[in-house]
Amino acid sequence: MIKVFKIYLIIWGGLVIAPDAFASEVGKQYIQSENPKKMTQKNLELENIYRVPPEKTRSGFAVPRYVSLKVGKANGRVGPSTKHKILWQYRRKGLPLIVVAETDNWRKVRDMKGDESWVHRPALSGIRNVITTEEATIHKNASVKAETMALTEKDTLLRLEECRKNWCKVSYKKIQGWIQRSEVWGAAE
Repeated sequence: MIKVFKIYLIIWGGLVIAPDAFASEVGKQYIQSENPKKMTQKNLELENIYRVPPEKTRSGFAVPRYVSLKVGKANGRVGPSTKHKILWQYRRKGLPLIVVAETDNWRKVRDMKGDESWVHRPALSGIRNVITTEEATIHKNASVKAETMALTEKDTLLRLEECRKNWCKVSYKKIQGWIQRSEVWGAAE
């Protein structure tokens, strides 16, 4: 029997999930300032980023790299200090971002819309998450023929466990399975 939950998740069997399990609507991930930048639909995930090896960065981690928002509210600024103007405010804990540059205490990040801003380092986590770019199916194994574990709405936030070729293993609480890499943002190589 298939059960449909308010959280936009269909599950085989009797697994019950709290109604607030997944937040949706990426448009609510941040509030823009009075002069919003023009949004682009193009996938700018890893384009035009100057690559820096870990031994040449302040943090000891390579640039670019994926991180996620550790807090539910973080300011994205024009430059790397609190004296710089706030461009917008990210408001989705766990939101995947790409670090494209860094200083000791600030990280320049790119979001899934291609916008970039500076975020204070303590607001970011090394935990890898992905966000669905369309309605997606989570399969038991890395095959479209594998049993369906769950269906997700667009903009569903999932924990990234690993990726192999065109598939990524994702999880949320007790749900774990494989999703096609093309259906998520935050898993580019």
